[in-house]
Amino acid sequence: MTTKQIKSSRLIIPVIGILFILGVYFLFNLISKNSKSNKSSAKGILALNTDKSGYLPGDKMTISMASLDESGHTICNSNLGLEITDPGNIKSNLEIANSPSCGDDNVTNDPDYTASKILEKTGKYKLVMRNLDTNKIVETIVTVNESFSFEVTRSGATRINPSKSDRYPMIITVKANRDYKGQIKEHIPDNFKIVWQGDAKIEGLNLVWDVDIKAGETKTFPYEYQTPQIDPKLYKLGPINVNNQNTDNFWQIVTTK
Repeated sequence: MTTKQIKSSRLIIPVIGILFILGVYFLFNLISKNSKSNKSSAKGILALNTDKSGYLPGDKMTISMASLDESGHTICNSNLGLEITDPGNIKSNLEIANSPSCGDDNVTNDPDYTASKILEKTGKYKLVMRNLDTNKIVETIVTVNESFSFEVTRSGATRINPSKSDRYPMIITVKANRDYKGQIKEHIPDNFKIVWQGDAKIEGLNLVWDVDIKAGETKTFPYEYQTPQIDPKLYKLGPINVNNQNTDNFWQIVTTK
């Protein structure tokens, strides 16, 4: 071997060593990132809905909940906690009831978990639902006022399975406390398909009802929707808009595999 060849070999060996070390470093980081991602997804998906976002003093708030595992499957015995903070910043825990209709990714319009609370004080209430095993949380805020121009109630599924049923109903109920002639709008996600719209018309990503409702009247606005059969996902419907004002919170829907 010539002197030139010996010098070249001495240069090649350290370069190979450096490349090997860099390769191990990048591989370690990739595994670490995937591990962190898996730990994050292992928290699963939670959904929390209230039948209204605005209540009168003495009204009963009805709460619907759902919990999915990291694979997107229904959990009917999830270790959940539900905390409410009242307008005076006093915290308490609400009792959660498991629904007998909950099953392994089954089709049901009933919530998998329910809770309720009579709201006496005016002001804002904060609800925090927590998976006590993973510390995953979801929260919402409702308001109690002495009066509302419109009382809006929503009824629909909190968890659905698009692979087992291709249509789910949603019912919006509006009680008018003053005369109103105009439009009621429901915002829908861009990948939702409305399979039955009743008296509504579709304008872009909105369902629109033209209404003429008198003070004291209550009217319902039903429709049926379909979601894509994709990996488990959290969708948000709404908020419902009456007289150019949002009158409820987002309605959360989780999809199972």
